[in-house]
This record gives sequence, structure tokens and C-alpha cells, in this order.
Amino acid sequence: MTAKTTPAWPQRQWILTLLFALGALGAWWQLRLIEAPNAPETPRHQEPDAVVLNFSALETHADGTPSRRLSATELRQYFAAERSEFEQPRLELYPEDGPPWRARARQGRAIEEGARVDLEGAVELEREASASTPATHIQTERLTIRHAESYAETDAAVRIASGADWLQASGMQLWYGEPARATFQGRAQLLLSAPSEPTP
Repeated sequence: MTAKTTPAWPQRQWILTLLFALGALGAWWQLRLIEAPNAPETPRHQEPDAVVLNFSALETHADGTPSRRLSATELRQYFAAERSEFEQPRLELYPEDGPPWRARARQGRAIEEGARVDLEGAVELEREASASTPATHIQTERLTIRHAESYAETDAAVRIASGADWLQASGMQLWYGEPARATFQGRAQLLLSAPSEPTP
């Protein structure tokens, strides 16, 4: 009785089979990577390099008169990022002409060596009345100020009240030097009060 023997596969057949198996395994692994949701990256918490409580600083013009004053309940400085962050910032802006403007917010930051200040959260910007103009009060949720240009802007909803008049818009650009001027984005709502009649 002669035993049957199974012919051995040629070496080339084994290599092809192994390559097909590896290819199928690679395709399955790539499919798993595509289907699996990307795990959210955990943001790194960066510790400040310096913290100052009850911070206050004054910047002056070339002639020594005040240019702007900044105070905050807390200042955090990040030297590598060249960024400063503030809690409860208060900012006084003194243009070369006209009355000063005062701003306040919940939070703020200064970048570009202080040339740009961003305010966020219940931002208010106001100017006292002068001999020729009534007081102005501006409310928004965020505001960017570039004091060297006497310029402020926001792309958030904004409300401006001046005397009994008010205006609402979806964004604003303000040049607060004298003469002050502004442009507004989106559809604006405006209420102008009637001028009071002179007393006879």
C-alpha cells in the first residue's frame, strides 16, 4: 500500500501568500484608524512666569503727560509667548486731544509688546462729556485697542449710547482721537432723540 503525499508548495507560492496576508492586515489596520474617532488632545496648562496682584502702570507721552494707565486685580506674564493676561482690567486712554476714555472688562491680555490690548467679557468703554459733546458709553463682549493709533474695534454686537441717543450694530471700528469717528458693521438700529425746544 502506497501512502499519498501532499506535494510541497513552491517557495514562490509561500512568498505570494505571505504578501497577500500582510496586505490584508495593513488594509484592516488603516480602516480601523479611519473609523476610530480621534482622541481629543488634552491642552497643556502653561504656568505664568510671573504673577503680580493689584497691578498698576502708567505710560506717558514724550512730553511726560499721561498716555494710558492700566490696572488689574491680577497680572500674569508669559515671557516666552511675550503675552500678559489680566483679571478685572481697567484702562484709561488719553488721546493727544479731547477728554480721556475709560475701559473695563472681566479679562484682558496684552500682546505685540503692549501695542495691542484685547478685552473680553462685559466690556465697557466710556468718555466723559466735553463742552461740545455729550458723554459716550459703549458696551460689547470683546474689544481690541491699539492706543498708538487711537483705534478700537470689535466684531461682536455693540451698543453705543450718547446722551439720549443710542445705536446698536454687529461690529464697530472706532477712532477715538479728536475728532472721533466710527464705522459700524451689519444692520444697525439707531434712535435719535428730538432736540429740546428752547425755553421762551
